[in-house]
Amino acid sequence: MKKILIILISCSVISNAYTIKEITTACNNGSSKSCNKLASMYCMGQVGNIDKKKGLEIYKKSCELGDGKGCYQIGHMLSNKEHTRFNDFKIAKFYHKSCKSGYIQGCNSLGYAFEHGKGVRKNYAKAKELYTKACSYGFDLACQNYDNLK
Repeated sequence: MKKILIILISCSVISNAYTIKEITTACNNGSSKSCNKLASMYCMGQVGNIDKKKGLEIYKKSCELGDGKGCYQIGHMLSNKEHTRFNDFKIAKFYHKSCKSGYIQGCNSLGYAFEHGKGVRKNYAKAKELYTKACSYGFDLACQNYDNLK
């Protein structure tokens, strides 16, 4: 029984390492989706120790490749004051890139920035527009934000 368990654990580790290698290669070859997956793995500690700095670096690559999720994740990480000095303008810029590329959570977060004047000038009409866009795609939090907008 111990031999079977050891074999299963060994296979799992080898399989996971191979997957990480494939994902890394795909990211290095320009797959933004693979970069997002790899960045998430670093942030969650699935590639050794938790390394959010490395995760942020890889999300930046994904964002540069035009992936809205990568841009959103950068904004989200920066808004949680991780890895860098807090900068509302920079955060809003990443949320804008995210929304522009069609990532709806980025639109909701950019709406929040406009509602509260975080990195951009307060603009309730723009916040309403962004919340409406995200809500129309079924993002419930955006619908709630729209309803709560005063």
